[in-house]
Amino acid sequence: MEPETYAEVILPLPVSGTFTYHIPDSLREKAIPGVRIIVPFGEKKSYTGVIRRIVPEPPGTFLPKEINRVLDDKPLIQEFHFQFWEWMSDYYLCTLGEVMDAALPGGLKPAHHFSYSVHSGFKEPGALTDKERNMFFYIHQHPGITDDELGKEFGKRNAPKLIRSLLEKNALTEKSLMVDPYKPRTLRYIRISPGLTEQALQQMPETLKQAKRQWEMFTACAADWSPGETPPSFLKSGLLKKHPYPGALTSLKEKGILEEYELPVSRLERGEEKAAHLKHLTPAQQQVLENILELFREKNTVLLHGVTSSGKTEIYFHLIREQLTLGKQVLYLLPEIAITGQMIHRLKEAFGDLAGIYHSRYSDAERIETWLNLSGNDASKPLKIVLGVRAAVFLPFREPGLIIVDEEHETSYKQDSTSPRYHARDAAVMLGHLTGAKVLLGSATPSLESYYNARTGKYGLTELKERYTRIAMPEIRVVDMKKMYKRREVRGHLSHELHEAVEEALQEGEQVILFQNRRGFSPYIQCADCGWIPYCKHCDVALTYHKNSNRLVCHYCGYNIPVPTRCPSCASTHLHTRGFGTEKIEEEIRLLFPEAHPTRLDLDTARSRKQYLSIIQDFEEQKTNILIGTQMITKGLDFGHVRVVGILNADNLLHFPDFRAWERSFQLMAQVSGRAGRKDKRGRVFIQTYDPGHPVITDVLKHDYFHMYNTQLQERRLFHYPPFYRLIRITLKHRNNDAVNRAATELTSLLRKNFRNNVLGPQYAFIPRVRNRYIKQILLKLERHTDKSTAKTILQQFEQYLRETPAYRGIQFINDVDPL
Repeated sequence: MEPETYAEVILPLPVSGTFTYHIPDSLREKAIPGVRIIVPFGEKKSYTGVIRRIVPEPPGTFLPKEINRVLDDKPLIQEFHFQFWEWMSDYYLCTLGEVMDAALPGGLKPAHHFSYSVHSGFKEPGALTDKERNMFFYIHQHPGITDDELGKEFGKRNAPKLIRSLLEKNALTEKSLMVDPYKPRTLRYIRISPGLTEQALQQMPETLKQAKRQWEMFTACAADWSPGETPPSFLKSGLLKKHPYPGALTSLKEKGILEEYELPVSRLERGEEKAAHLKHLTPAQQQVLENILELFREKNTVLLHGVTSSGKTEIYFHLIREQLTLGKQVLYLLPEIAITGQMIHRLKEAFGDLAGIYHSRYSDAERIETWLNLSGNDASKPLKIVLGVRAAVFLPFREPGLIIVDEEHETSYKQDSTSPRYHARDAAVMLGHLTGAKVLLGSATPSLESYYNARTGKYGLTELKERYTRIAMPEIRVVDMKKMYKRREVRGHLSHELHEAVEEALQEGEQVILFQNRRGFSPYIQCADCGWIPYCKHCDVALTYHKNSNRLVCHYCGYNIPVPTRCPSCASTHLHTRGFGTEKIEEEIRLLFPEAHPTRLDLDTARSRKQYLSIIQDFEEQKTNILIGTQMITKGLDFGHVRVVGILNADNLLHFPDFRAWERSFQLMAQVSGRAGRKDKRGRVFIQTYDPGHPVITDVLKHDYFHMYNTQLQERRLFHYPPFYRLIRITLKHRNNDAVNRAATELTSLLRKNFRNNVLGPQYAFIPRVRNRYIKQILLKLERHTDKSTAKTILQQFEQYLRETPAYRGIQFINDVDPL
């Protein structure tokens, strides 16, 4: 008799460790590390998990439950990916289950649901409340409806209470089920039935002589076919398009003459594989390429510091081609979905169907097929290059050779809303270390941390200091808005100089980009008589005015109200907008330049992949000639006809209360400036500010990244910030303000016993209340030589102690390692 075997399983839950399950004899061959399985959990629920390892005996004396089902024929996750998950769990202070939940697309985790029907023995609907009766009769009309569907109909908060009440009154029956949201895409085909004999074929003219349409369809399918040969297949939709006789097709199938069947087909856009025809590199680019290859012999990670429009992408393509000749795969990371459309077009032009794309704007089914393709669970030809945003670091590459992190300084690479709160750039560096893949970081304005690592020898460093084909860097002009307003030389929010430059560019058929790092029409409205400002009732933040919808909107929780006609405080009708956002700029541009064709790129106009691509494509094709946008327009977009760039309010970047404000301001202004003059004519950039002598503006004016780096590095060293110290931001949230205050004070006191003056706070967050939860934060600084694992363990022990204290029950603790 074979010994019993058990599986340690990762479940997508915020619970530490793995869970042990018994492997039944019938599943022993299939249940191997890396495959997905369905397992029971608790009294009623089931989850999709991943087997981490097989063990000969369970931990302790309890009797583990059995695995229900194995979902994969081959492992979906390789050993080095498990190691990557475990590093991420340890480094970012989260559970292994949370990493798994973030890594796998939703469709690879079949969800557990309950379905409900009316209990046949229940005869007293009159004893139910009005709300219960409504749900009861709705379920009576929709037997077998799921809890998810009831939540959509009756509200996600109300539905569970009503269901529970109806179950207690024996009005409903409940059934457990697993819902697999992923369905393989299939196409339907028609062919001559394989069992059709030669005799039947000879009699066919007689058989179908009274059915002209059936004969026409049969002869279309039987052309160039003889009995004994494999019958050709025809796409059903294509056949009916040429011969639109669905009735005739049905009759031929009923007679056994034709056969209909379906085949799975990939959702991935696959064309023909192409040989890589790449542009010739300039001497400067060729030298940098050789430097990178030389540095890769000694370093696993290299930073390419190249000015805007220097042709870094062409160097990437040459490195990709080299990896493909070695039979390796390439991961190409970009910070924003908005720019993947441009880049995938260029990749497919060069490498054909070897290139694919992965990000959240694609359907879950498309992302699943990318996973299955890369993991070897798909029979189609494997992708060799995948272009993606931060979540693509989790993809199951089998032979990774190169990871490119373009625009590595971008804050979009940091996941800060849900756990794990990882930084894709740092995760990519670790993934390269675990797999032996080389990592190339690229930027015109590298993050201080990456540049410091390169200057101190941790990374390799190579620099490209001239633009492609020696195009001149843009001419940057600083506009003193105090003087402009005094002289009354401002039209809307455009200075006289910027207005003239825009007008001149439009007359010459050129394009303009206007950057304002705030969406909406106006940050807020205010009563001119009493000073009243409308605030969100759930968050401590003023409501933003959106003119197109004529509503005041909270950008934190989505709460929105109509714009009042009178001040609710003093009944005045003198309500005025304050400040300006992209929507207001768009309106002003339409008034100032009635012949122009402006468009806006921000979260309000580009919520879907189609909207993103449409806005960018229209600007590329010069259907629009003025692009107004937020940070989205700074992230590596390449437009050939932009001659003027306007930064409308540099001050709201420079004076943000954060130690990274000056670094980010330099990066944003330098990046948006780099959109100008990328082809054959020098671009012009106008920076509007009330502080023209600010050191950062001076550095942008001189294109002097190195000076900004040195001055900021001195400040970081003096005040104990990265790259000299590691930061952990601890956030406490709760509906009760007093409970948050007391818990934050006690946690700070406990931390100071171990870390002394390296604990800052507690203090309220920049927005003290969001979604009716009060927020306090503590900042923990760890010196480079500190044992990080020990420090994190101490922090987690203190938090666990507070969680178990009755007075602090329900407080949410969020740890953000290396916050931005």
